[in-house]
Amino acid sequence: MDRENKQDNLASIVARLHTAIHSEGVGNGGRAALRKADPSQPLPMSFYRFAAHYLPDHWENNRSAWICLVSSLANIRAQSHDMKRAFGAELAKAGYTELRMNKLLSAKSDMLEHQVRQISRLFQSKAINANWVDPARLLLAKDNTAREAIRQQLATDYYKSI
Repeated sequence: MDRENKQDNLASIVARLHTAIHSEGVGNGGRAALRKADPSQPLPMSFYRFAAHYLPDHWENNRSAWICLVSSLANIRAQSHDMKRAFGAELAKAGYTELRMNKLLSAKSDMLEHQVRQISRLFQSKAINANWVDPARLLLAKDNTAREAIRQQLATDYYKSI
């Protein structure tokens, strides 16, 4: 599968996850459990139920990143995943400082996940819509070259919006 198809696939997965999380089928209690999911703690059964229906096969191979993504999508409002709003640009509009942006772009695994969760809470509190495929790509990047390309795009979008 070429890179564009992988991105389209991830875009459709993120959209499907966001829609499912905010559906009546998951409900407020299920959404709260997903919001609180933490890879360092035993996961609630509701997370496994959700994962069985919505996460891609072999999600366990990148367990922590998928848990962070689901938790972050559960933190944001319904309809706030917007493919037309660049994540980096929305960070700038939210008043995300350069210092924090530097921490996000230089963060590795656990700290990156922490930063993404914090951003989801920030976007929730400020009612900000953004393209959550960008942080998904960053969380799930397999190598440094891919990760650096994503960081560069986030930084570019951020600085163009300041």
